[in-house]
Amino acid sequence: MATLRLKDLSPATEVGQVDGHVSARRTSDLTINSVSGELRGRDVQGALVVGDISGHVTLKDVEGEVRIEVVEGHFYGSNIPAGLHLGRVEGNFSLRSDFHPGTASHVTVDGHASFSVPENANIQFRIRAEGKVRVEQGMNTVAEGRQRIVTLGNGEATFEVVSD
Repeated sequence: MATLRLKDLSPATEVGQVDGHVSARRTSDLTINSVSGELRGRDVQGALVVGDISGHVTLKDVEGEVRIEVVEGHFYGSNIPAGLHLGRVEGNFSLRSDFHPGTASHVTVDGHASFSVPENANIQFRIRAEGKVRVEQGMNTVAEGRQRIVTLGNGEATFEVVSD
């Protein structure tokens, strides 16, 4: 019924429902059923798995895979290289990260989606969007039906984006 702060936890942690905000810093694997407020995570050494989040999500430096079913607010992420799976983001989505070779990520976004990756990234974005798709000049972009494919480097990681 208030803010939950998790810090310096080395064993895997499971949390039920949080009727407030969650702040997690320097934790290992973390599983949360639902959050009625915002979720902020930093320096998560393992995987992060969350059901529904009623507010915004801000994640930075997550070493494990991230799986979230629903984010009712915006999503901001930085340095999440092991893969990201977001069932639905009802707000905007912004991610600044590189990706490990062989990882596969997926996100469905109701709002705008933006990505910032290093110049030497090896990733393939598969984008299906109702609106405009803008990419930097010189990027390898191919249209396949309603889908745009943007390949950086040799495309060793993949990221599927669906935007309404």
